Amino acid sequence: SWYLAVDVQLFFLFSPWLVLLFQRSHSLARKVTIFMWASSVVVTAVLTYTQNWSINTFDGAAVALFDVEGYAKPHVRAQSYLAGIFVAMWPRRHQWQQNRSKRKSS
Repeated sequence: SWYLAVDVQLFFLFSPWLVLLFQRSHSLARKVTIFMWASSVVVTAVLTYTQNWSINTFDGAAVALFDVEGYAKPHVRAQSYLAGIFVAMWPRRHQWQQNRSKRKSS
């Protein structure tokens, strides 16, 4: 149930804006997506360092702390969501280029 809540939050935070941006400029949308992905990675790394989180099951309290404070938070889970959005942009670009070349040849 927590994953669905995080997924919906990420959907409303990123998807509409990136789709609108993608319609205007494919390359800018990809650059913005990569920037947000990298920002999420850096924020997660900084939080992991400053909060002493660990994903190693033998770390005891540190892994329990990560489970409570980090694992289900949208800013920590955004990397996979943004990577999926980025990958989804590539086939559309190829399809768009094919449609454009068909229009020119007609």
